Amino acid sequence: VALTEKRPEADVEIVDGPYDTLIQDLTNGRVDVLVGALREDLAQPDLAQEALFTDDLSIVARAGHPLARTRVSAAALGRYPWVLPRPGTPSRAMFDRLAARFEADRPAVGIVETGSLVALRGILMQSNRLTILSRRQILFEEEAGFLTVLNFKLEDTARPIGLTTRAGWQPTTLQADFLAELRRAVAEEGSGLATAEHR
Repeated sequence: VALTEKRPEADVEIVDGPYDTLIQDLTNGRVDVLVGALREDLAQPDLAQEALFTDDLSIVARAGHPLARTRVSAAALGRYPWVLPRPGTPSRAMFDRLAARFEADRPAVGIVETGSLVALRGILMQSNRLTILSRRQILFEEEAGFLTVLNFKLEDTARPIGLTTRAGWQPTTLQADFLAELRRAVAEEGSGLATAEHR
């Protein structure tokens, strides 16, 4: 929003899709910059990553879910169906580690896989399915009382969120303006979170 207010004549295309597809598009020059969870195993020397902030994951459900407002065990999580991102994503890897703690006689079944955050939110709000998401990704739905974070602590979920670009990429003036606005927004949110925590 800040970029388009500063540059109202600019055309901006936001492309959403599977990570592997977007990385290929980035490498081929069809996408200028990729914003999202960084990969530890990025083995492509022609790409560079820049961390902007660290994010944590939580178990998310609809606000009226039977597990809302209670202390939740791994066994209880295993009794409900899930809607999850595709295999190969950091969130899915976290789920796979969590699912290993479900009761042996209750393996996770009937999983719905989607890369669409819109679809995932809609499915959560209309069912008792659970998911693993960043709290930032449901900020508006949580404030509106549609979704909630369950009282279950996921361990070791911190993941860097940032930029992936072609190595040695030199942004145009417009692209540099976008990156500056993105970094400014991250810095403002970070200072806001720090103030809230200090209180």
